[in-house]
Amino acid sequence: GAGIYRDAVDEAQSTLNLLSQVPEVVSGSPEACQRFLTVVEQARPWTEALFLVDATRRITCSTISTAVGLDVSKRDWYLKTLAAGRFTVSDFYITMSRKRPTVAAVLPLDAKVPGETPPVLMANFDLAWFDRLAESIGKKNDGTVLLVDGAGRGISRYPTMPDVIGKDLSGVDAVRASLDNEAGLFQGKGISGKERIFGYMRLPGTDARLMVSLDRAAVLAPIDALILRSAILSLAIIVVIGF
Repeated sequence: GAGIYRDAVDEAQSTLNLLSQVPEVVSGSPEACQRFLTVVEQARPWTEALFLVDATRRITCSTISTAVGLDVSKRDWYLKTLAAGRFTVSDFYITMSRKRPTVAAVLPLDAKVPGETPPVLMANFDLAWFDRLAESIGKKNDGTVLLVDGAGRGISRYPTMPDVIGKDLSGVDAVRASLDNEAGLFQGKGISGKERIFGYMRLPGTDARLMVSLDRAAVLAPIDALILRSAILSLAIIVVIGF
């Protein structure tokens, strides 16, 4: 599961790097840029929108026409990328144009004029793709899957739980444990309030955490049964020896 996510992030970075070399995108007319981005978006199942932000910090080209002209200067994903000066993956946020939840891959380009704010290319991930990823992992492991961003907000969950998406889950013991570590195991209550055993890991190249959990009783039942059989056998031996 983590490998599939990593592949999508790598493909997003490769796609943005490729787009940064295309004249129609970085220096063409808005119409030419939109046509090119639309073709690229349709060929990538993990993305739902592509954007170009210029030095004025406004979207000048997008596969979503209503996004053109929007000021992104105060958006966390934009500020994070400018501060890092490199490719980044955002935390969960609500888009301005569609008011929809998403996570973005963002790449800063070279400034056209020294000292000027660099242009930025961005790809919004399709959260339905995350849902399909979570479902495939959950079914394969017969468990519950939760994907959260670096702040602990829900991105996807299997089985589906709509109320989780975008919700701050950092107060949940299991989520808090995953945010405090790169990878590990945790026994405790999940978002359902039930005792579960969790395996979690930080997804490479991002601050997101992938968590897979199993029912604690179901996991420990075979172990408990083995211990019980051993105890009964020991008791039987003691009884036989005693007589």
